[in-house]
Amino acid sequence: HNHVRKRLGIPASPLTSRIETINGPKMSNEVRIRACSKQIINTIKIPGFFYQPSWLVNEMTRRGFSPSETENSISFLIERGILKNSPDGVCLS
Repeated sequence: HNHVRKRLGIPASPLTSRIETINGPKMSNEVRIRACSKQIINTIKIPGFFYQPSWLVNEMTRRGFSPSETENSISFLIERGILKNSPDGVCLS
């Protein structure tokens, strides 16, 4: 911004308010939770098979999501009735 203002004498601002990171644009928390939820659904493909939440956290970490985002996404999917929680882990409803 300052470079444009100094050289051209006109005010300048970023073209977008997106913050870019190495893993892509920084998203709001809600958008990231929804993206993580979609990724979890794509990862859990075998009906009736129970997945350990710790395994899902590791898998989603490899895909760029934090452990807290993954845990929040799992809770979100359980509340929506998409996943079912049991002592063995979580599975598709």
